[in-house]
Amino acid sequence: MPKTSTFLFHLEPDLLEALTEIAHETHTSKGNFIRQSIRRNLDIAKNVELPLLRSYHQKRIFPTTPNRFDKEFE
Repeated sequence: MPKTSTFLFHLEPDLLEALTEIAHETHTSKGNFIRQSIRRNLDIAKNVELPLLRSYHQKRIFPTTPNRFDKEFE
């Protein structure tokens, strides 16, 4: 079994209630549900959000300027 670390955080009562309900409905523990959620969010951040942010910032740093030889900008 991989070594794990403890992570303590505080939840508002309504968020804890929603977590408890969804964990019960999906027949999983709250801890496992949170781990799955973190994995899912990390995957989305890595494969969707970061590429979009990189592209956005790259365009801001190196904007495409019209070239006098480029017919597209005429």
